[in-house]
Amino acid sequence: MVVWIEDVIIDNMVIDTLILLSVKNIAKLNAKKWRIFISTLFGTTIAIISPVLPSFINLIIKPFVAVVMIILAFDLKTWKKFFATYFLFFLTTFVFGGASIGLCEMLGIKYKLESGVSYQNQIPIGVIMLVCVFVYFCLKNAIKFCFSRHKIDNLQYKITIINNEKKCDITAFLDTGNCLYHNNMPITIINYEIFNKICPKIKFEDILLKRKIDLPCAEYIEIESLENMKQNLLVFQVDSLVIENKKINNAVLGLSLKNFSNLQSDAIISKSILELGETT
Repeated sequence: MVVWIEDVIIDNMVIDTLILLSVKNIAKLNAKKWRIFISTLFGTTIAIISPVLPSFINLIIKPFVAVVMIILAFDLKTWKKFFATYFLFFLTTFVFGGASIGLCEMLGIKYKLESGVSYQNQIPIGVIMLVCVFVYFCLKNAIKFCFSRHKIDNLQYKITIINNEKKCDITAFLDTGNCLYHNNMPITIINYEIFNKICPKIKFEDILLKRKIDLPCAEYIEIESLENMKQNLLVFQVDSLVIENKKINNAVLGLSLKNFSNLQSDAIISKSILELGETT
């Protein structure tokens, strides 16, 4: 079987780069592009000479090759970070290798494992690289989603709005930049869906036209949005708000006509409101 040196170089350079980028994203490491390039160049050089080496030599040197590639690519200050990165390097390598072998199984492509993977069928190298690129982007987006989900979970609170003997359980997002106050009380901003549940008799057009609303201490106040645009916010009082087993009487709510789907929440609370209230 003939192995073209160009194929080996392109194959290893692309796949090693994707593996190192995946490790970088998973471990949230800082890595300069030139360091990743040097690391992949080293790995590719070893891949070129490995077919002429005995199998047991390949088996021995590959763990050390991974060590050198990690040291070249990343600036790791502690042994703990090094071993975690070392484990992730092999884990992502298995993911990419498994995806390539899985493609062969699905397409009926025969292969054999020696010092590497060799394909007995004629298969364009671009197909394998395309699979690896697809796997990389899947990993990258999955990692991004998991980190953002974790970040949001840590800032979410279960709160209960109590008004006119009605209770409404919602999820609120803690916005540390929310510094809105009304009558010396922090404003909890809710969306229209929640507002309609606790105040079903208030008509939507009355809010749009800024008419007088029959709610306790209801009024429109002018606030400045993140886009530095002034807008009117309907604020009013409810009987109480329960957050983290603390009850805040005469809590102030503000109505936003925007939804908070990107935060996966129904409301936005401020840090200061967490310091109020009495334990229930």
